[in-house]
Amino acid sequence: MLPLKYMQKNPLLAKAILENWDHDTDGLDEAFQSCRISANAVCPFPCGGKTRFLRFAPEQEKGDQNWRAEFAFLEYLQKNGFPCSRPVPSKNGRLMESVASDSGAYLAAVFEQAPG
Repeated sequence: MLPLKYMQKNPLLAKAILENWDHDTDGLDEAFQSCRISANAVCPFPCGGKTRFLRFAPEQEKGDQNWRAEFAFLEYLQKNGFPCSRPVPSKNGRLMESVASDSGAYLAAVFEQAPG
């Protein structure tokens, strides 16, 4: 669980982080009304007629080793035929981005919606 100081919705921060990935601008504000914040912030957003999920957390709260382990586990599940969400590379070709903001550095990733 994130400390309380990070537990507030911040659509401006989410939009700034999302600039690292392709996304549709139409419907973005409405989609961001459904953001959930606990151990990470998770915000649905539209992209090419599909729903994707932006996930981000303060870098100091969740290190990149945790994220890399999750990516490896998702890859293992996919290789073994389990339907799960897949990470989407950023515009820079990375699965994870570190984004600086006025409130600190955040690690972020985008995932496709899991099938089913």
